[in-house]
Amino acid sequence: RIYLDISVNPGELSIRDFENSNTEDEKYKAFSFDNKYEIIIPNTVKLLWNSENCSKANSNTFFVSTGSLPWDLSNFKGEVEISSLYNSINLKDVSGPVIANTIGGNIKVIFDKITPTKLYSLISNNGYIDVELPTSANLKIDAIGNRVLSDIDFKVLYETFANGTKTMELQLNSGGTKMGLDAASGSIYIRKKQ
Repeated sequence: RIYLDISVNPGELSIRDFENSNTEDEKYKAFSFDNKYEIIIPNTVKLLWNSENCSKANSNTFFVSTGSLPWDLSNFKGEVEISSLYNSINLKDVSGPVIANTIGGNIKVIFDKITPTKLYSLISNNGYIDVELPTSANLKIDAIGNRVLSDIDFKVLYETFANGTKTMELQLNSGGTKMGLDAASGSIYIRKKQ
């Protein structure tokens, strides 16, 4: 009762939702709201993870059950690109580089045991972005959102507010690693590691 279509090509392993029927009524009988897939992969592969062809009502995603639960990725050292519709994304100790984009979801990133040292680009349309990081990190952050809130003492390099959007360029310590945070009309929270 695993409804996944798995194919292997040179240098690529593709895992997709399997559709066992041409009619909409029969197609989704295979999927229940209790399905959960957990896929264990090598820690340093390039991961491309998306659900752009899934609908909100019938979305089936890897690692989590259907519905509104976020996608979780943790303790990962490879390059990551995530695209999502109607799902939130949680990343914990993912070293990157990372490109994460969601429409209709939030993005939460926690740096607990690592410090960001590679490019991070996080985009949330109709959601918020929440990043928790150590104050010892060396970051230059470009942030766009309706609000940018932080309990970290950043050096503000640039700040403007126009048409309901706040744009900021922030630096923490030497600023050696770039991080882009774009929440469009949502809020951005940058917090000290707890």
